[in-house]
Order: sequence, then structure tokens, then C-alpha cells
Amino acid sequence: MESGINKLLLFILIGRWLFAQVVFSDSFEDISIWNMIHSEDVEITLTTEQDVENRTLLRLDYNFKSGAGYCGIGRKAIIDYPENYRFRFGLQGTGSSNNLEFKLIDETGENVWWKIVRNLSLPAERKEFVARKREIEFAWGPIHDHTLWRSTEIQLIISSAEGGSGTLWIDNLVLESYQTLPINKIQPIVKLNGKEENNHGFFDQKRESCRKKMFSRSEKVEIDLCGNVELGGMVIYWDPVCVDGIYQLRFSENGENWTPTLSDGIDQTGVSWIRLTDMDTRYIQLELKKPRVSARMGIQEIEYIAPEKAADMNSWLKNRVERAKYGDYPRYMFNQASYWTVIGNVDDDREVLMNTDGQVETGNRGFLLEPVVIMNSKIVTWADVVTEQTLEGQYLPIPTVIWHHPEFMMEETALISGNPGESQLFIRYVFTPQKVSTSKCQMAVVGRPFQVNPDYQSLGYPGGFVPVYSIESNGNILNVNETRRIDLMQGADCIRLFDNHDGIGLSEIL
Repeated sequence: MESGINKLLLFILIGRWLFAQVVFSDSFEDISIWNMIHSEDVEITLTTEQDVENRTLLRLDYNFKSGAGYCGIGRKAIIDYPENYRFRFGLQGTGSSNNLEFKLIDETGENVWWKIVRNLSLPAERKEFVARKREIEFAWGPIHDHTLWRSTEIQLIISSAEGGSGTLWIDNLVLESYQTLPINKIQPIVKLNGKEENNHGFFDQKRESCRKKMFSRSEKVEIDLCGNVELGGMVIYWDPVCVDGIYQLRFSENGENWTPTLSDGIDQTGVSWIRLTDMDTRYIQLELKKPRVSARMGIQEIEYIAPEKAADMNSWLKNRVERAKYGDYPRYMFNQASYWTVIGNVDDDREVLMNTDGQVETGNRGFLLEPVVIMNSKIVTWADVVTEQTLEGQYLPIPTVIWHHPEFMMEETALISGNPGESQLFIRYVFTPQKVSTSKCQMAVVGRPFQVNPDYQSLGYPGGFVPVYSIESNGNILNVNETRRIDLMQGADCIRLFDNHDGIGLSEIL
């Protein structure tokens, strides 16, 4: 009986430690304490509404009349910050993509901390916006200590990216104090179909020596992290027999309220990279399904990724680059400088970039096209050749990149032709085998969700990753993202599409 009481008391103490405590809240019942903030050329109105769950919504209608400027709301609130904290509020809206700035200002009014989300497409349905301590950065001000100890004003600002007009609804602003377990302190308890597995080996970082757990057609793994954890992502290494299977994930902070199911298939690589944005969790449910009854499933290892390594897509993909073959990704993803030139006509906004490795960015913030050579069932990339760069006539903005390889030579030339506003990009590839037989090698051009503009550089928008969310193929014509058309001329044999692989490495497409 005594041991039962001790267990109950321990459970209560752990539970109190896990759950967040409210430090500050505003349900927007009284909007008179909120001030409207806007530049001269922006119209703004502020009202309240009730939603179907009887929450009070603060409604902000705005119009960027000249396309530029800023607008938003602010209120006074003296806040002393705990050791770890997070702000949360409900967010939804309509309108073009603009920047959302959540600002905290000290009593001098000169020192500002913020979380800024650039080019945000407002969600049509309510979504929780979270600003954690680690995500709130010092923005500007004369103070030497950039740690946020106290603020006296909160602002929520929309600054122009695309401008236009729109409506923003926010509700239930809360600041919580809470504690989390560091990734390296996790000591999970794993259950398979409700039965605890002591020697599971899922987290020992020894995939080669780990004894695989085998599952039947549909099994459920339950993981208790024994503390609240901020997760940036997960990497699941499957046994090879799991390929073509399906996994489903759910997460919960308290074991009662679960996130909607996240589901995906297991591809030929046998590794699932799962980026989790804004994820705080203690409990994880992993359900495995295999279409063939006779096949059994196994997990070799589950690895957790820290949140700072998943803050944006560039940071997230660099986790993959750490394990990738050199050359599988653009040079800058390997933390190397990337050099490029601009191709375009005077007074034409249809400019493109071409770098010294032969990668061409297909327009402003567009994906890139990259040549590769498939030789003896291996991919030859920019990392495997010696490159040479020239300009037409030594001065015209028509660049050429030449690949020199013991087995072949490849020459690539790019130019913009046509009147401003109607110009087109042309790329010519000339492949010349030298020692290798043409039957043993093949040249290919790969479209990839990256810019030539590197991740460490901003040309009005972040460089690096750029999404490719739709590809349509019609013969030798590709329509990408519904905005760019690619015509493949003579010499193009086939088109292969790889769906649902953001930033996949080149070695993984064979």
C-alpha cells in the first residue's frame, strides 16, 4: 500500500512539472487597451467578433494603398520573463502574403525583440501561432545585454511583402512558463501494443548492431519521452522490408489531446525524414501498416532532431546534407561559397542566375535546373568535374560553364532572348564523350527545389530552398508551380517525376 502511495505522489509531482503555467493572458474582451499602429499609406480598422466556440476574435482589416508600409496593434503590458516561456494565440486570415511581426518592447521604447515570419500566407482556418523563447530574437536597440528579461509593450504588426488588402483574426493571447527536456536527456519508455519493451534499441544510435523489432501487418508503437520535449523533427530508419509500407504519427503533451494524424509512405531509401514545426510533445504514437500480410516490419533506429535544426527548410535540409554524398546538393548547402552571375536584358525584370557549377535559377525565387551525368549507374555532379567559365565574346551576358572530366566534356550556355516582359530563358547543353562509350553514360537535367541564390544571402527574400509544389507533364512540356513552363527540345528522351521529396539528394534518385 505504501509503495502505491509513493507512486501516486511521484506521478502528481511529475505531472505538475510538465504542464505550463499561465504568466499573462488577453482574451481580447476589451479592445480599448489595444492601439492601432500604421504608416500613412495604410488603412486599418479594428473590431471584434465571436466564433462558433464562443471565443472573442480581434478582427483587423487593412489595406496597403500604395503596396508598401505596415499596420497592426499594440498594448502596454509589464512582463517579467521566466526561465523558459512561449507565447501562443489563434490566427487566421485572408489576403496576400505579407510579413507577420510579433514584437516585445522594453520601457525605453528603443529596444525591440521579435519573432518575424516572412511572406506568411494567412491560414484560412484557425491555426495556433507560437513564439518560444528560443524563437524570439533581439531585433534592434542600443542595449548591450540582448537577453529579454522584461518588456512593457506587445505589438503584432503586418509589414508589406506583397501588400494588398486583407483581414486578420486573432484570439486568446497567452504567455506560458514551462519546462522541457533537452533532446540528449530523453530516456523514453516504449510500448508495443501496450506491452513495455525494455531493450528496444530504438535510441542507441547503433543502427548496424541494433536487433530489429519485427511487426505484423499493423502494429502500434507508443513512446513516452518522460517529459515535455520541443521536437524539430524525427528520422526513422526502417528495416528494408518496410519499403512501400505506410506509417502514421500522432503527438500529445498530456496523453489525452492528440494532434491530427500525420501519415506518409516509406520510400526506397528506407529512411523517413519528418520535420515537425511548432511541436511540443511528451507522447508519440507510431502506427505501422504494410499492404502485404506476409511481410513483417522492423524499425532500426529513431533519431530526434533539435528544434534549432529545423527552424526553416534550409536548416532542416542541412541535417540531410551532413549524411549526403558531396555534390548531392548545391555547394552552399555544404557551407561553401557559391558564385553566380545575372543573365537578362536591360529594363527586363525576368532575370535569372547561373552559378559557376552550371546550376541555373529559372526566374525570381525560382527552382533551379542542374545538369548531371549518369555513368556506370553512378551520378556525376559538379563535385566530380573541373569547371571552366566564360562569357560570349568575353563580355556579353551570355555565360557558359564547361565541365571537364576524364571520360567526357559538357558545355552549358544560358541566355535571355526577347523583349522586356516577353523574354524567354534558353539553355543549351552539349555533351561530348571522350573515353567513355555513349551506351554507358547518359546526360540528364534535374529540376530541384533550390535557388542559385545561396541560403546565406538575401536578395529581397531568403535564398536556398524554394518549394516545388506542383509539376504537370504533357509530352516534352513541363508546367511547374503553375507559373513556369519548360519546353524540352530535341534530345530529351523522357521525363521522370519524384513527388513528395523536398530537397532529395541526387544519389537517392537512381
